[in-house]
Amino acid sequence: MRGKDDGFSIVELIMAMAVLSIAMAGFGTFFVNGTKAVDQQRDQRQAAQLASTAIEQVRALQNTALLVGRGKTAVQAQWDAALNDSQFKDRLKPYLDSMAMAFDKDATGGADAPISTSSMTQSVNGTDFKQSIYVGTCEVYFAKTDQCVDPATATNVPADETQKLKYFRVVVLESWAQRGCTNDQCGYLTSTLISQISEPLFDIKRPSPVVRNLTLNPMPVFYVGLNTVTYQYKATGGTLPNTWTFTGVPTGLTGDKNGLISGTPTKAGTYSSATAKVTDDSGRSDTLTGITYTVVVPPAVTVTPGAPKNHVGEAVSLQPTVTGGDTGGTSKYTWSVTGLPSGLTFDAATGAITGTASATYTAVVRATDNNGVYGEATYTHTVYPAIVLTRPADQTVALGSSVIATATASGGFGTLTFSAANLPVGVSINASTGVVSGTPLTPGRYLPTVSVTDSIGPAVSDRFVIQVNTTGLLVTSPATDVTSKSGDKTTVPVETNATAVGAKGVTTTVLGTPPGMTWNAGKSAFTGTPTTPGTYQVVLTSVSTVPVSTTIYNFIWTVT
Repeated sequence: MRGKDDGFSIVELIMAMAVLSIAMAGFGTFFVNGTKAVDQQRDQRQAAQLASTAIEQVRALQNTALLVGRGKTAVQAQWDAALNDSQFKDRLKPYLDSMAMAFDKDATGGADAPISTSSMTQSVNGTDFKQSIYVGTCEVYFAKTDQCVDPATATNVPADETQKLKYFRVVVLESWAQRGCTNDQCGYLTSTLISQISEPLFDIKRPSPVVRNLTLNPMPVFYVGLNTVTYQYKATGGTLPNTWTFTGVPTGLTGDKNGLISGTPTKAGTYSSATAKVTDDSGRSDTLTGITYTVVVPPAVTVTPGAPKNHVGEAVSLQPTVTGGDTGGTSKYTWSVTGLPSGLTFDAATGAITGTASATYTAVVRATDNNGVYGEATYTHTVYPAIVLTRPADQTVALGSSVIATATASGGFGTLTFSAANLPVGVSINASTGVVSGTPLTPGRYLPTVSVTDSIGPAVSDRFVIQVNTTGLLVTSPATDVTSKSGDKTTVPVETNATAVGAKGVTTTVLGTPPGMTWNAGKSAFTGTPTTPGTYQVVLTSVSTVPVSTTIYNFIWTVT
């Protein structure tokens, strides 16, 4: 065994030296990384100082000198390189997008301008800093936002020029090479705004504030439930800032200290006792009284009927109506519609929809008022197959015999219902089956009309003939329907067999004669000149006293 004072073995000595080497290596990495962090912080501070100095130098220039010598071609090339080729394009883009490119229209270059379009390099403590300066224009709409924006792409731009503040925006980029940054390139970015307006001459004796007359700054119409309408009060004079207060504003609307009225009105009406007061920084004020606010309900459109139904080929007539909105006292709206199929037309003046429809469709009807606020209604128009009626076959029976005939139909909506008119007494139709049956009680020629309809109507109709014969028939002609021309002298004879059957005391009455024609009993004929085109159903009723007999005779007379 080795005593406690015998010293280290060679193995222990080697291990101790290895541990010491590792520790020293770790300290070396620590010191190297620490030095690198210090260098990065130093260069970052130096870049910030250089950028700040550039901003101060720019601000020392007259605003009219910011663009001097910066030609359009050079500025365009500088911006294109920043947005396409620069490693820092993602950081530069928000700045350049918020301003419009500006240049000196009389210049052709840019590198030698007071604010050069070329990058400038400065060496500080052994580090080369590359400086690029970009200049553009932007606007602040102080009543709406405090951000400076490119007026060419801005939204909600106020029409009032007094609400626009115009600036130059100057953006400074400092970049330098250093390991540890992306692609070994570090960057520092800053910007400032410089007014485009010449330095103002301050008047410490500004007049008291005065609320601008509403005739020059008209009040809009507000809408119940909508928060899209605002109103900006304006004042002249006053030591800025001016502060506003309000009374009598409709419920749901509020006015802020900057004079902006906004919110969502809850009740329609005319509010005529409102006030607006402006107070300047010196405590002077002006109050406008008797202000009228008008609040209306938005337009609401109704299509009548709301769920229309028709058959294919039938005439369609839909009339949208509108309530609410503001038409400036004219009661006129602008109408539009989408979704109408071919066959239907739309009247932009009245909103009426007419024509024929061949298939079910859904449409949206819109009515827009004087201020561009609209209401709309969506409806579905259901179109069913047309009803097709097959009339009964013509019937000829002897008096005392039964009539049996059937009308059939297809198409339509739901249950079909049959009806008939001008049937002989003793004959009827079954509403469900369309069967015509019964025993006629009076001889003659009948032209019953059979109709069929569904729950939405209208009815489809057609005629057929029932001839009821007997040996004592008093009227035998005209055996077919008659056609004559309007304005032509016409005679239509009526034949009987009264003499043949020994009938006496025969009288005939007539209904449905076309205008211009008369019944001449002595000649047993119609004579005259028809005057009015149309289709007429003529009914002759002949009665004899010996034997007692009645004949009812129908025919169709068409005047062309």
